[in-house]
Amino acid sequence: MTFNDCVSLDITLSGSISFSGRIDVNNLEFLQISMTFTSLTGDDGVESITISGTLNIDFSDSTLSMLMNFVARDNTTGDVVMLEDYSVVAVDQVAEASISISGKFYEPTHGFGVITTTVPLQILYSENFPYAGQFTLAGDNSSLRVTAINSLQYTLEVDEDGDGSYDITTTEDW
Repeated sequence: MTFNDCVSLDITLSGSISFSGRIDVNNLEFLQISMTFTSLTGDDGVESITISGTLNIDFSDSTLSMLMNFVARDNTTGDVVMLEDYSVVAVDQVAEASISISGKFYEPTHGFGVITTTVPLQILYSENFPYAGQFTLAGDNSSLRVTAINSLQYTLEVDEDGDGSYDITTTEDW
């Protein structure tokens, strides 16, 4: 698909997206979708962002798996956000979901970070935040670990000097 100043929901799109996928023709459900964005620009009159990269989504029984590799540039500020081998896996467990996230990201203010889910996050569909689970976020010389206590609070542990020992531990509200 190629967009040339296409307006949809007050957003003007220009650029292209190629996609492919598989559909279960008996149930009319998507099984897999792959998309490649080539300099796709979205402009709503206030913000303008250009995205290039790939998004792959697999639907398998009760599991949704996404793999993202893309660069997004704010055309006003020039700031760039990047996701590299960024994976999200969500497993439907009837009243809740189990979610695991991993991958590398870049953000202009703080730089690169690697996120790893050490214990899958458990989120009730009726809540906004996980009630259980843990993930780590590692940078060059520091890291943090977030552990869900319940759907209202989490423990935040920070290793400021990269020695593998957490220097600060605090309980926070989501």
